Amino acid sequence: MIDSLALFIDVVIRPTALAGTLGPNVECFGYLKLISDLIRTKSPRIASRLGEAVTRHHRLFLTLYPNMAKPKLHYLSHVAESIRRQNVVLTCFSGEALHKFGKMVMQTAYNLSTKT
Repeated sequence: MIDSLALFIDVVIRPTALAGTLGPNVECFGYLKLISDLIRTKSPRIASRLGEAVTRHHRLFLTLYPNMAKPKLHYLSHVAESIRRQNVVLTCFSGEALHKFGKMVMQTAYNLSTKT
């Protein structure tokens, strides 16, 4: 999803006048894309770059969307230090993607079992 939105921003938003209006929002999303890309490399060497990207993203995000902070936003601030300490990158991306399939199966089963 992040890659698709980044492509949309690069192809549709950046070449237009909206790029000026949405500049800080585009920059904030750029940091999110960088964070995602760094984590997906699965290399522990990304810890310092990840820490910088997370800090910059958080500062900008909280400036742009002050009432939208969620615990996940804070949890991400601990990932870089965890990677430094453990020297390994652990992700849940594949599990998160599979969650949708399980949810669909459960919804279908529920719908079939409650038909009258």
